[in-house]
Amino acid sequence: MQQILVCLIVCCLGIVVEAAESPYASTKFGIGARSMGIGHGFVAMADDASSIYWNPAGLGQLDKKEFAITAMNINADSPELTNKYMGISGVLPLNENSGAIGISIIQVGVDDIKKTGIDKYGEMTRLGSFDSQETTMLVSYGKEVLRDMLYAGCSMKIFDHKLGDYSGNGLGVDVGVMANVSYALNRMNSPLLGFMDDMKIGLVISNNLPKEWDTGHKDKDALNGTLAIAIVPLKTEDYRLNAVASLSQVKKRPMTFSTGCEFRCLSLPVPVSFWGGIDNVYLEQRESAVDTSRLNYGKRLSFGMGARYRIIRLDYTVSLERFGSRHQISTGIVF
Repeated sequence: MQQILVCLIVCCLGIVVEAAESPYASTKFGIGARSMGIGHGFVAMADDASSIYWNPAGLGQLDKKEFAITAMNINADSPELTNKYMGISGVLPLNENSGAIGISIIQVGVDDIKKTGIDKYGEMTRLGSFDSQETTMLVSYGKEVLRDMLYAGCSMKIFDHKLGDYSGNGLGVDVGVMANVSYALNRMNSPLLGFMDDMKIGLVISNNLPKEWDTGHKDKDALNGTLAIAIVPLKTEDYRLNAVASLSQVKKRPMTFSTGCEFRCLSLPVPVSFWGGIDNVYLEQRESAVDTSRLNYGKRLSFGMGARYRIIRLDYTVSLERFGSRHQISTGIVF
């Protein structure tokens, strides 16, 4: 059984290495201030409503209804642009052992983009401005396949993009799995359980079909994948430490690494959590690829905190990036 597990992990890495990049703006950032602060490693945790985006298999773990809203600024250091980002998510568990469904709507918009041209004297002149708005709807389903051991899920995506006077639309699908390695090793009475306690592995493959525009142009299809691992190095009645790491691959670009952790104080009257992480650090330099040292400069360092009072959750994350800071805030209800 252990040999089978190792083979599966190697195969998953092979799938991720062959994945390609997504050009869709609304799928670039994510939803959930907490999950965005931890990074792509959340693919192996996926324990709240943001699982709809990160890994639909995580919906199989949820047994309560959830509703969450995420808001974020995109270009904090570009005051000449009016930007907006909003994500709304809802999760509805079905009957016992029937899994859960989730729906999310993500909207990304940038207003007052300058439109320029060349006049008859060969000089550049401003011709006005235009707006860009992309809306994505995700309809997801996740289910427990093997009790406490294996979860699987998928998301269907519908894209609608307005760019000035033009419009385009497309479809996509995400497929995800999560495996509770600790439970499997416990069933086998494996000696490896000592350092693999509370370990989970998650894999998500995302394929966005070509976006078709009313001009007849078609964007390329986009396939990408992430393999992640989550462990719990510290677990008591009062405290819990979650640690995650992931590998992602895009076509003709270097493999990226993300890692993060979350420290939860459970003994307080209002439980609070603190988290931090670094997302998409390029690990290699490939021929014809972009300069990774330039991309890694000022690379997506995030940290934040959240609190939960009864059924209400409030999270905040700030990401320090090359072109400035990005602030994310989420609020949710679990009932």
